[in-house]
Amino acid sequence: MAEIQPETMKGTTLDIAAENRARLKQLFPSVFTETRNDQGELTESIDFQKLKANAVQTFNAHNMQKEKHNQILFKTV
Repeated sequence: MAEIQPETMKGTTLDIAAENRARLKQLFPSVFTETRNDQGELTESIDFQKLKANAVQTFNAHNMQKEKHNQILFKTV
């Protein structure tokens, strides 16, 4: 009978913030910009004004699509 070996762990933690930024970048790539940090190095950051504008625009477009769907649905009934 084969001996069962315990699973070894890598010992690393998840970088949830990095995962969330990656998801956000997939949805709203235009809200990311490069800025300089305190050391003068280029770093990627989020333009929150652009993010807000994009989110509102996306939300409004979704609601308009939903309204059109409801109008078509109720016209056919």
